[in-house]
Formats: sequence, structure tokens, C-alpha cells
Amino acid sequence: MQAGEDDGKNRLLNRRTYLKAAGVTALAGLATGTGAADSTLPKSLVIETSDSVTYEFAVSGDVDAVETVATVTDTVESGSVSGEVSDGTAAYRVSGELESINVDGTATVNYGEEDGLLPDPANELVITSPTEVDYQFTTTGEVRKQLDNGNLSAEGNDDIVQNDDGTYTVSGYTGNGYGDTFVFRGDVDSFSPMDGEFTLTLNGEEVSTYDLTGQDPKSSQLVITSPTEVDYQFTTTGGVEKMTDNGKLSSEGNDTVTQNSDGTYTVSGYTGNGYGDSYTFRGEVTSFSPMWGDYSLMLDGEPVSPYELTGEEPPSQASAVIGGGDDYENTVDPSDADVTVSTKGEFTKALDSASPGDVIYVDGDATIELGSTEVTLPEGITLASNRGIDGAPGGQIRTSDHPWPMMTVEDDVRVTGVRIGGAYNSYVQYTDGKIGLGLEIYGEGVEVDNCEVFGFAYAAIRARNDTHVHHNHVHHNPMGGLGYGVACNDGHPVIEYNYMNYNRHSVASSGDGGYTCAYNHFGPDTIGHVIDVHRPGGKTIDIHHNTVEAHEKVQNSETVPAVAIRGTPDDAATIQKNWFYNDNQPKATPDGWDDSAITQVHTSDWNSVRFSDNSYGSGTPAADIGHPR
Repeated sequence: MQAGEDDGKNRLLNRRTYLKAAGVTALAGLATGTGAADSTLPKSLVIETSDSVTYEFAVSGDVDAVETVATVTDTVESGSVSGEVSDGTAAYRVSGELESINVDGTATVNYGEEDGLLPDPANELVITSPTEVDYQFTTTGEVRKQLDNGNLSAEGNDDIVQNDDGTYTVSGYTGNGYGDTFVFRGDVDSFSPMDGEFTLTLNGEEVSTYDLTGQDPKSSQLVITSPTEVDYQFTTTGGVEKMTDNGKLSSEGNDTVTQNSDGTYTVSGYTGNGYGDSYTFRGEVTSFSPMWGDYSLMLDGEPVSPYELTGEEPPSQASAVIGGGDDYENTVDPSDADVTVSTKGEFTKALDSASPGDVIYVDGDATIELGSTEVTLPEGITLASNRGIDGAPGGQIRTSDHPWPMMTVEDDVRVTGVRIGGAYNSYVQYTDGKIGLGLEIYGEGVEVDNCEVFGFAYAAIRARNDTHVHHNHVHHNPMGGLGYGVACNDGHPVIEYNYMNYNRHSVASSGDGGYTCAYNHFGPDTIGHVIDVHRPGGKTIDIHHNTVEAHEKVQNSETVPAVAIRGTPDDAATIQKNWFYNDNQPKATPDGWDDSAITQVHTSDWNSVRFSDNSYGSGTPAADIGHPR
């Protein structure tokens, strides 16, 4: 091959110097420059032959051999290389100055400083558009822009980034009579947009984006319906289009389709009340929200759940240890303690000196009486004991008085494996006793798990922000008019996998925020309706996969609802797949404080309250209804 020939292999170099070598020695004087020696050395040196040649060269910097398809035997040491190549290419990345090169045989030597891709094995991709196209693609191997392909090598509108996983991502723009050309190793993993007014040419042959990336070009159809209303959002890996020819299932005007920077597409929409939305899409649906609600999905004519649609794993039914204790896995071992406490003095001293990350451990045999003392669990600590370890009940912190609160909880605190007790163990009227509070959670990122919390007139736990209350036994918070297991004041706490019993309301909201109440088992005893939202009705309330045994008040056997929404939520209260022992199904129109399992008060119609797929009565429903069992 002669210097200056413009075949496929030489086009892979953006800047090059040629030397036709036949038993000669070449010294420095080729295109040179300085560069740091790192994993992407700035220059390339390529020896190409159709015969068999031996060679030696030396550089003042570093050398990395590049894998090729030729038969190459070489030795690379401290900037010096000696080797032999047969009918192919020996390729290297180098830094520093080229000090000498000797080739014994007939070969072409290409050497350059600019970002030229080393040759074979490589592919050439050309992107053109009669109008304009913004594009992005990712390759498994190295990729470089080619600048010597005429109008198909426009400059200045593209960017190449090497990713942490070794892949390369190209972002560019072209069109209007011009194009972009790239050479790359490996495969193209993704290209966006998947559909549009543009042409791709791979190694001289026109290909589709689906041929290029190996994605399935088959379109799927997704239909979203709701008997009430639903706001939804989903993301696809391939192109997505709204269908306008599917009757009432192709309502217009309430949806948007956005192409994301990573090549995926996100759809946001709203539908319901006898209408629906239909889409065709390519690739996969990677996310859908909300995952629970009063809506139905049809994929290619077959009903699917959001979990089936996205491939997400539904919450495990078998592994849930409702209420924590025995078999709960995420315990804290006593050996992890920074300090172990058994007395009030030791406990308060440990709190005073604690730093974020510290573990304060309540001895499993200890009962620490705080009386009227109020303490603060400072930011970032863990308060732990051994509940559930070898059947242990857990060390106890309690009060025989009525502090407000007994414990104030700051940011990023975890309370786990501890028994936290108040002064009450049976029903007490609002006017007949003092009022105390167990855990008052002000902080963000707080977790309360595997605890037993009981005996407080106002609430066992008052939660705010993103508090996670799970796998606890919360019981006997029994004051009429108050008596909350978990009281949610604002934000959106998540309350799940708990066993709750003998509270006035086991879960309640002040009406300012919302909560998720899921996978809980509510026992047979209650003082009032079990799950509650105060006026004005909260924001987003999600109640699913709970079992509520209680349906009569312990103090007078009056039938009570399992769920009562007071007022109208700003967003919605969704009540789905619960098992209510109360067999009085919700009325067609809510009738105030009635004895239905679900009711809404302070409104003359169902307003932003949606319920479906619930079971009523004590008969055992399907396994996916109610708490994990």
C-alpha cells in the first residue's frame, strides 16, 4: 500500500505521517509533540504490511500495545518496542518523542499526534439528515470523529466522552446537506432518537437504528384506563407515539412525550372517567408510576400489572416478618455498639457525647426508667437493642410519667430493636388521664424498625418528612380522642410491615401531608376507626396490601370503618388490595360516619378517594390481597 492511498484503513487516521519502509532506519522528525502518559496516550503509531516484517522503535514516553486482528509478536519495555507482524497491522499508543524506528521489510508506518483512531478492527458510521438531527450513541469500544470525509465530516457540533464502564458516548448534531462520520471499535449499544428523518450508513451499507443497536423493531401497544382519574408517567427505551385512532381509548390533549438525554422516552399523561390513552412504543417500559392506583393496563391486548410491565419485583410476600422480632434479619449485633447502656445515667451521658455514626446499645436485660426526663437522639446515631436476636424481647426504655415527648429524634437517626414503653395498657377516656408522646420525629431520613412501642396517650410515634416506620409492634396507645400508633404530621412517611393493635387510630394524618400504609397487619382490637386522615384531607394517601381485623370498638362494640378519610385529599387517597374483616362494603355515595369498611366524611360524594380490589369479610381472600402471609 503506497503512502497517500485513501483506502478504508488509512481513513481511520485523522492526522498521519507515512513512511514506506524497506529495510531502512528512520529517525525522529516525523509529526511529534508532547503528551501525558496515561490510559489514553495521545499519539498513535501503526505498522501495516501484507508481508511479514520485524521492527523496533523507541519513544521518550510510554507505550501501550493495541489489540488487533493481525498476528503480532512483540516486547514492550520502558518506551522501547521490538516485534514482528504478519499480513496485518501492529498498533500502539505512545507519548513523548519518537526517538527512532527501524522496520525490516516492506510496510507502511503511520504516526500522528491528533486523536486518530488506531486501525483494525473498526467500523465506520455516517449520520446524515435532509433537515436536522440531534443524536447520541454509545459504543462498547473506542470511537473517534473522522474529519476527512468531505461534507460528511462536519466539525464543531459533537462531543465524545469515555464513560466509567469503558464505553464511549457520542453526542452530536448534523444535517442540511452535511453529515458526521465516526469510526469505532466494538458495537453500538444505543442510539437516539430511534426514529426520525435521518439516515445511518454502517461500513457503506444503510442500516436502521434497530439493526445498528440490535434492538427489536417490533412495536408494542400500551392502553391505560381508569374508572375515575389517573395521572401517570412511564419511560420506554425506544420511540413512543400517542395513538389517535383507538376511539375513547385515544383521548387527546392531556399528555406529553419527551426524549431524554440518555435516549429513552418519558410519557406524562392524564386520563379516566370512561376514556383512556393508547400508545405504541419500541423497546421496553422501564418505569411506570404510580405503581398502585385505580387504573388498568393492557399490553398488546392482555391485562398486566405495573410490575409485569416494568419487570420490577413486587414486594416479597414470603420474606416479610410482620411486626419484626423473631426472624427479622436486619438486626444490630451487640458487638457493633460504640457504647452499651443499662441505666438512665449511662443513657443520657451517651447521648450527650454521641457523634454521627455512633451506635448506642441498650443492654438486652435493661429497663431504663426515664420518668419525666425528655431526651434527644442526636443526628446520625443508631439507638439499638437485641429484639429478635435468639428470641430476645429487646432492652426497654420506658416512662411511668407522661413526657411530651419522651424522645425527640433528629436527622438520619435509626431506632431499632428497642422496646419503648409508656404508662397506659388499656382504654382511657380523653378526660381521665395525662397525655404523653413516645418518639417525636423532626428529622429527615429517620428509620424506626423492629421496635415494640406502646403505652402513650397521644401517640407512640409522630412522624414527619420521609420517616420510614417498618417491622414494628405498635400497640396499646389507647386514649379516646387521641391514641395514635403512628401520627403523620407532614411530608410523606412510609409505614409498612408493622403489627398494630389496640390503638384509637393505628395510622393517622393531621391532614397536612400524606403517607404510604402498606403490608401491615392490624389486629382485632381498636378504639376508633383504624386508618385515618384528618381534615382537610391530606395530599397523597396510598393504602394497599393491609389486613384490618378490627371492626368493633373495644369499649362498646360499635362497628367502625377500617379507613376514614375526613375531607378531600389534594391529590388522591388510593385504597387497593386490602383485606377488611368489616364486611360492609363502601356505599355508592359516602354517608358520613357510617359503619362501612371505607368511608369519606365532610363531603357529599366520593372526592379524590379511589378504592378497588379490596376484600370484605373474614373469609380468606387470594394471596395477593391483604398483608403478606
